[in-house]
Amino acid sequence: MKIEIKCRFAQKVLFEHDCKDNTIKKTVEEAVKCRSDLSWSNLRGSDLSGSNLSGSDLSWSDLCGSDLRGSDLSGSDLRESDLRWSDLRESDLSGSNLSRSDLRWSDLRESDLSGSNLRWSNLRESDLRESDLSWSNLRWSNLSGSNLNNLKSISISDHCLLSQILLNSAETTKQREWAGLVRISLDWCWDDFLNNMSKPCIKWCVSILSKWPEFKEMYKEKKAGNQ
Repeated sequence: MKIEIKCRFAQKVLFEHDCKDNTIKKTVEEAVKCRSDLSWSNLRGSDLSGSNLSGSDLSWSDLCGSDLRGSDLSGSDLRESDLRWSDLRESDLSGSNLSRSDLRWSDLRESDLSGSNLRWSNLRESDLRESDLSWSNLRWSNLSGSNLNNLKSISISDHCLLSQILLNSAETTKQREWAGLVRISLDWCWDDFLNNMSKPCIKWCVSILSKWPEFKEMYKEKKAGNQ
């Protein structure tokens, strides 16, 4: 069965693959294997779970609502791609690997990125509103300018994510300095922050991060333990 991958804004065929029991997943993997340019492709709502897409060029592509659970997207170019409502769960075990991927200006609104590996990824100016980032790994990622409003869930141990959330809310130079301290103090856990940061700093950080129940509960336990 022949399956075609078409451009999202025209009927131009970017790649086609014909084999027995063919699927969109097999076709996309073959395109990546052949190093085909899949930028601007229409893959909306595709089942690509468990696929090997490492090093692919999917920039400006429509992946809205696609199932990418367990996929390897490491080193991929996903600039300005539409990943709204896509499922990218559980990358630490069997899920999606987005490490070192280029996600600049991408639309990731309402995406499930829980547990995903986003180490060293470039998420500059990306839209992550209402996404799930619980247990995700964003260490050394670039989140500058990203929209982190109304995140469904966060990873309370991820310094990079928490620092960017604080930086986005900072109104003074001192608050920016505190946000930077969270980012660079990778050897500190929350006990260290609570013991070494000033009371105004702690109060401000807590006021921002307590929007998320997981942080609020953790802080409540730490505070009780220090009394």
